[in-house]
Amino acid sequence: MRKISESFENLENRNSIKASKSLFGKDQEKYICANGHANVLRSDFCENLNCLQNIKGLTKNQIRRIENFKNKVEILNSLFEQN
Repeated sequence: MRKISESFENLENRNSIKASKSLFGKDQEKYICANGHANVLRSDFCENLNCLQNIKGLTKNQIRRIENFKNKVEILNSLFEQN
């Protein structure tokens, strides 16, 4: 379980950050999700309602599940270390 928990920390980025020109010719960096949607750079998640992925390709719901799993692993670790 610990190895699974650690593997979540080492997920590769599936999305990218690219420079694009705005209407006024000014370069702006855009966050491009794995599905090709362009978003403002400060967005943690894709703003397209059918996508909603972060740079690792995970949704908010998936991240919450991963965090819950990590918490359970830590609790189990502490219980085993006490005995």
